[in-house]
This record gives sequence, C-alpha cells and structure tokens, in this order.
Amino acid sequence: MPIIRVAELHEISAIRLFYSRCDYGGGIEAGDQLFVAQANGEIVGAVRLCPGNDFIVLRGMQVLSTFQGRGIGTELLQTCAQKLADHVCYCLPWRHLHSFYNQAGFYTLSPAEAPDLMRERFDAYTDKGLNVLLMCRCPSFDGETGHSYTL
Repeated sequence: MPIIRVAELHEISAIRLFYSRCDYGGGIEAGDQLFVAQANGEIVGAVRLCPGNDFIVLRGMQVLSTFQGRGIGTELLQTCAQKLADHVCYCLPWRHLHSFYNQAGFYTLSPAEAPDLMRERFDAYTDKGLNVLLMCRCPSFDGETGHSYTL
C-alpha cells in the first residue's frame, strides 16, 4: 500500500507533473496544503486543501488510473478529514463520487446554501457541462456514528 503523507515544498514540481499526467488543470497555489500517496518513489495520488474565507476547499483529488480501486483515494480523503476536524470544508466532486465523499462526512447542499465563491465555482463548472455536486463537511461531523449536521 502506498504511503500517504504531507507533501514537502520541494515536491511542487513533481506534483504539478503528476497532475498533468492525470489531465488535472487546477494548479497549485502558495497557501495550499498538499497530501500525496507515494509508491516505489512515485507519486500515485494527490489532493489539496485550499484555504478560503472562513472555510477550506478540498481540490485536486487525483489517483493514477493504474492505482485506482486500491483504497488510495479513500486513504487520502481520510487523511484530509483528520486535518479538517475543526474546519468547514467544501468540494465539487463528480456526481458519481457522492458516496465516496459522503463516507468522510461530506453532504450535498444546494448552491443557495453555499458561500459565493463555491456557488460561483459550481455554476462555472456546470455551465461547462461538468456533472459535479456541491458538497460540504462541517466540523461537527461525528465519524463514529456517521451523522453530519447542516450549517
């Protein structure tokens, strides 16, 4: 099983290259906290936690196709969930990944319930024809019972 860890600053170029291999064009910004999954010295998965105004945005969850279905994405997501214990976090995943994100306490919400930044990003994605959901995870998520509470 790959090792999941916080990425180091000197790895930014390697992570950008990894994202390019995955056809992910979201980029990396200075304040992002990056997590990687590494197997045999190669980055096989990555995700970013991006600070926003009063919340965090989970972005760039990618796993190389040859490594998908091995639990790497789940481990990356659970690692992020631990870091999000005291924060509200939003994400815009593909619709078919609803239950994947739900397992870490993310729930679907309507654009009207979201901050402007997330609503605008959701609208931009759906205007491009992307089949995404707007999801949120609150600090009050109880991982033991699996209950989440609305904002």
